[in-house]
Amino acid sequence: MSRHPVKQNIQSSREEKIAEGYVDFISQTSVPRQITLEEIKAATAEDKVLRTVIKRCTTGHWHERDKYDVNQNTLQKFQNVRDELTENRNGNVLLRNTQIVIPTSLQARVV
Repeated sequence: MSRHPVKQNIQSSREEKIAEGYVDFISQTSVPRQITLEEIKAATAEDKVLRTVIKRCTTGHWHERDKYDVNQNTLQKFQNVRDELTENRNGNVLLRNTQIVIPTSLQARVV
């Protein structure tokens, strides 16, 4: 058995860094003009639904009950598109494909 690191691990680590960089780039450049990225981060931190969705994206546990008593019908809508969802490196911005998911409290300002 060799003590040299396996190249595949190095490659996957490099790919992860590239993917994280891309997600960060999208989260910074897709911000609507009416609001700032900092406002989105703060509102996401206060939004029970988005916090729960980000947690479930991270853990993959989409069928567990959560402590926030979030409307299950709303969560089901996110679960239906879970393969299109990702969060940024810090877990404070949710993306669907290349678009930021705007917290409910900011949606009126964006429309």
